[in-house]
Amino acid sequence: MHLKVAITTLASHHNRSTRAVTWLAALFICCSGLSASPVHAAGETTGQQATTLINDVIAAYGGKAALARITSVYTVGAIEAFMRGDRGVSTRYFKRPRKLRVELVYLKSSETRILNGFRGWRGSSEPPREVHGPSYLAMAYQYKYLDLPFGFLEKGYKTSYLGRDALHATPVDILQLEDNEGTLMRVYVDVGTHLIVRVVGFFGNGAAGAELAAEFSDFRDVEGVKFPFRVTNYSGINKIAETVTSEIRINTEMPDTLFQP
Repeated sequence: MHLKVAITTLASHHNRSTRAVTWLAALFICCSGLSASPVHAAGETTGQQATTLINDVIAAYGGKAALARITSVYTVGAIEAFMRGDRGVSTRYFKRPRKLRVELVYLKSSETRILNGFRGWRGSSEPPREVHGPSYLAMAYQYKYLDLPFGFLEKGYKTSYLGRDALHATPVDILQLEDNEGTLMRVYVDVGTHLIVRVVGFFGNGAAGAELAAEFSDFRDVEGVKFPFRVTNYSGINKIAETVTSEIRINTEMPDTLFQP
């Protein structure tokens, strides 16, 4: 099965696709083709393999008990936004369930993004403006990939195992996730460590569709749970942004006002 991990654009739809790709890449600030080879243990179905792999991922990050006790995650770090030609500070407030505030303060500009349940706001002005459609879905997707592997505990995804391949010469197992909103994600799990090293989200259909990828590295232990201290975002083969975290704090107090415009 051929798995694309790049934003593709057909010539016949160039203008429409280019607008979609540019907008999505700028929104995230947050590849090469992979061909998965099915690897099935004797007597296991792909559904059973997905369940086994998810259990391995949960254990690798610290186990069910350690993950379940985390209700909020505060991170701050340096961001380099290659598309903007700018750099600055990224501060993120993540609270389960489904709350996210991202503050990006660059040398030349700034931006705030807020997700609260099934509503979202974005902008550089105060207060940010409510967004809908693709803008909202992109923020919801950002929450979802940050919510992994915590999101596995609720078993809210329809999961399937797609096979094994290599990412940057490292063997990876590939899961496909789909939720009630129709969000489709592919999750690449390091075969040796069982840590998530890439998540790809799919938007739209056909030639106008877009794919955004986030890669995770420099994993460190924070109070018994593994966290990536480096996140690199891609739009197609283009590296859009890279965030290097300097501090992570878990279960800090986050008042609900943080997640309001």
